Amino acid sequence: MVGVVRCWDPHMLDFFAAHKCFSSNFSRVGNEQSSQNWREEEIKEERDTCHCYGPKKMVGPSRPQFVFFGSSIVQLCFSHGGWGSILSDIYSRKADILLRGYYGWNSRRAVQVLDQVFPKEALVQPSLVIVYFGGNDSMGPHSSGMGPHVPLDEYIENMRKIAIHLKSLSDTTRIIFMSCPPVDETRVGSGTSGFFSELVRTNELCQKYSDACIKLCQEMGVDVVDLFSAFQKKDGWAKACFT
Repeated sequence: MVGVVRCWDPHMLDFFAAHKCFSSNFSRVGNEQSSQNWREEEIKEERDTCHCYGPKKMVGPSRPQFVFFGSSIVQLCFSHGGWGSILSDIYSRKADILLRGYYGWNSRRAVQVLDQVFPKEALVQPSLVIVYFGGNDSMGPHSSGMGPHVPLDEYIENMRKIAIHLKSLSDTTRIIFMSCPPVDETRVGSGTSGFFSELVRTNELCQKYSDACIKLCQEMGVDVVDLFSAFQKKDGWAKACFT
């Protein structure tokens, strides 16, 4: 599909690291240091912590859960060396990563399934939840009345509801939102589908939804990764960040 995000961009990883969303290992990946050096430090870290946690920390059922919740950027995050596969590799012996990504979904649909995806009565609550919605919401409305568009005001309230629900799961659950990234307008506009050709996707709209997400997160004390800015820091981002 034209315009699909290639979710391994190192600038995106740098933003995770800059916001201290993960361990120092993550910043090493973002800075593209050698995998050999990273592995040596990983082994040393395991050796230094084993006397505290013991082998059950690595093999027992008590590993922290990381849940990725969102639309296609989440569903496809394990493809082609995406950000999901990078995190899974980094935390391969430290956490269980659960993928809850749904291609084409928007924040309206996400709110409808919050209780099923994140039941409050669950015995084990996630240690970390990464949330991404906004790209589909930001598309202009379709003449048929169908399509993924969600008005900006509703999008903000939907994201607020998601944050409130996740905050209620546990005092220790860490929440990170990702804002709407930019699009390659030329490639998106060259689509041949009769239905999709009517959908308006512009960086002006993307930035409005991104800014709204960031502002909401700042108000609610939720960590946020500014994808709209992060992607555009890469030279030739329109070609490098999309397939």
